[in-house]
Amino acid sequence: GTGTAGWFYVVMLNHVYGLRPTVTGLRVDPCLPPEWKRCAVIRQFRGAQYRVSFDQTRGYEKVAELILNGQNIEPTQVLPHQPGQYYEVQVVMH
Repeated sequence: GTGTAGWFYVVMLNHVYGLRPTVTGLRVDPCLPPEWKRCAVIRQFRGAQYRVSFDQTRGYEKVAELILNGQNIEPTQVLPHQPGQYYEVQVVMH
């Protein structure tokens, strides 16, 4: 039923796309298939919405750049979450 689909979606978001909920916000730690050169996903989290795009054209080992609404932030930084806000996130892998 839908329970399985929902569970699969959560696994995809948390582990494949690597958008993991923490106490302070979303952490980005993707484990995408290397052949997925570019992809994007929409993620809801604590009332905020994120459009997260991934660029693996230069590699897939780790997050090299994390860009939040056009501003570079630390790749290890968690994403903020203001309810009702929309965030554009770019993840560049190397």
